[in-house]
Amino acid sequence: MLRVWLYESWIADLEDKHQFTKDYTILGGSFHNPEAAKQMIQSENPSVVSTDEEYEKSTQMILAENELDKEMQTTKHRRRKRQIRKVINKEA
Repeated sequence: MLRVWLYESWIADLEDKHQFTKDYTILGGSFHNPEAAKQMIQSENPSVVSTDEEYEKSTQMILAENELDKEMQTTKHRRRKRQIRKVINKEA
């Protein structure tokens, strides 16, 4: 089990070094060719364009889900926390 964990940690370190080297190279190259650097960054994080109909459909789905969540929360019974009263000894 320890060997698997060490191997996965080693692979994660290699991935981090690779990502750092790639980002550093893009940064250096952006001074000479900013458009190519921009394209490389956008290839990693593509932007998504949606139509108005898709946006409205997703909004309605989220609102319906929120309504279901509210209904589930109102049907649950809440228990009140029992209050503990401090008794002060008046004889002292």
